[in-house]
Amino acid sequence: MSEPRIATSAWWDPQTWAAAKDAYETERLAGGGPRSFIEWIHQAIEKHAGRGPTGRAGLQIPDRPVASERDGLRRAHPLRAHTRELLEQARAEDLEMGRERSVSAWIYEAVAASIVQSG
Repeated sequence: MSEPRIATSAWWDPQTWAAAKDAYETERLAGGGPRSFIEWIHQAIEKHAGRGPTGRAGLQIPDRPVASERDGLRRAHPLRAHTRELLEQARAEDLEMGRERSVSAWIYEAVAASIVQSG
């Protein structure tokens, strides 16, 4: 039986969405990446959570692009329960260090770090 999924809403700016899809495709075509985009997102979240709060705070993540509500993309991602728990635990750790991030902003950081690594 597969692990339960939790619908996780995230707001994306179109440029980050396109860059994430490109990074996923690059990794997939190279033969070393996940077989689906949602698995790539899971991997990005899990890697980012694994960095710990100090590691996450030390990354040079580009500022999240600003887009209007009309231009932005709202997506519901079916995250594995375990991955969502890691995300929430990491957000709580970051908050303890004074870094408050919404779910969308935290996912953006995870994805931006993975985009940089794939490039």
